[in-house]
Amino acid sequence: MFHLQNVTLLQPEEVMEPRLSGGSDALSAYLKGVQDVLTSHYATSENTGARSLIIAIGPNARCQFWLVADSLSPEEKVVVQDFSRLVQPPAIHEGPVILALSYSVGAEPIPPQELTMPTEWLAVADSAGGPLSVDDIVLKLWASAG
Repeated sequence: MFHLQNVTLLQPEEVMEPRLSGGSDALSAYLKGVQDVLTSHYATSENTGARSLIIAIGPNARCQFWLVADSLSPEEKVVVQDFSRLVQPPAIHEGPVILALSYSVGAEPIPPQELTMPTEWLAVADSAGGPLSVDDIVLKLWASAG
């Protein structure tokens, strides 16, 4: 079972708001769709434990998920990350909107865990030689992916 623990905005509201067509209502509807897909996926899953799902939504319906957990099968990671294609993202202008879902899977919810950053993000940050914003990290990852 899927148990949502927390939604964390990884950017200040004043950065996100002007980028997000439809405002918080559009983002809420999108997150509801993501939660519905995750609930359906984990309904019969035998996976357990805490998960962090980092979500970046960009202009032109670009969307990417990064799934992080202590014990995570490569199959689960690929399947959940591909869910980014199943839910229509809200319209975004001028830069990405980035947030994270913290959740647990299993028969019973577990206590909330600390948000974990994806290894890809940590690699970009480490190679930068200085501080980067989450915008910078996502834009660098998207640029390297083509």
